[in-house]
Amino acid sequence: MAMTLKKHTAVSAAEAANRLAIRELVEAYAYCADRRDAAGQMALFTPDTHFVVYMDAKSPTPTQELHSRESLAPVFADLNRYYATMHFVGQSTILSLERSRATGQAYCLAHHLTVDGDQRRLMVATLRYLDIFSKMDGVWLFAERRLYVDWLEERSLSPLPGQAIRINDSARIRASAAEQPPKACSGSAFEDNDLRFKTEWVRHLTG
Repeated sequence: MAMTLKKHTAVSAAEAANRLAIRELVEAYAYCADRRDAAGQMALFTPDTHFVVYMDAKSPTPTQELHSRESLAPVFADLNRYYATMHFVGQSTILSLERSRATGQAYCLAHHLTVDGDQRRLMVATLRYLDIFSKMDGVWLFAERRLYVDWLEERSLSPLPGQAIRINDSARIRASAAEQPPKACSGSAFEDNDLRFKTEWVRHLTG
């Protein structure tokens, strides 16, 4: 989809209000997802909404396609398998805006945390949404939402036993290293403090 910059010379109060309401709708979707408010998330869509997922953003064939608000329930409930999520909404652009219909796109980094015993893994999905919005009874809703996954990233967050210190140990060691504050805020003073921290770190790892 080509992006065309528009020249805004003046924006009416009504247009500004509509733009703000649509941005809040996009943000509400992320908020409800992270708070596991499936009912609230579903309420952001029109009853006959069209929801399409493309796990491969370059493929013209969707991975999943739904045609009603009720059919969204299992999709949103699937987030319950994660320990926590954080959908960070980036830029969002309104491509067209009419009295009761609008189109737009939004970017999102969706973080999914899985915990298995002492092990933590993070999956980050880089997402783009192409949206059609409809204003019903004065409220903007998603009439269509196309979700494109540009790429996925997975990494481990938990250190292996004996190979790295944990966060609380790091804080304790840094506090211990700082018991003798430097005499002045000079470069050498900071280097001395950093050396004390590294010494305590090695001592922690070696017993």
